[in-house]
Amino acid sequence: MTSRASVELHTLIYFKKRPTDTEAGIVKIRNNGFIVFVPKYGIEGPVYLTCRVEKGGGEWDVYEQDQRLERRTEA
Repeated sequence: MTSRASVELHTLIYFKKRPTDTEAGIVKIRNNGFIVFVPKYGIEGPVYLTCRVEKGGGEWDVYEQDQRLERRTEA
């Protein structure tokens, strides 16, 4: 557990100092965003489309059961 936490901490520190733009694949759709895998760096993590406490808010409709996202249109 300790070594995993250490790797996560050092990964966070590395990318905080070096903003990066690279390709990632969506692994799973969640109710407030999705999980991505970045093959270049071998890391996986969440991308939130709404605040963690704000379910159903924001500009995206998330259908976790169907594994799809749709941008909301203003009525």
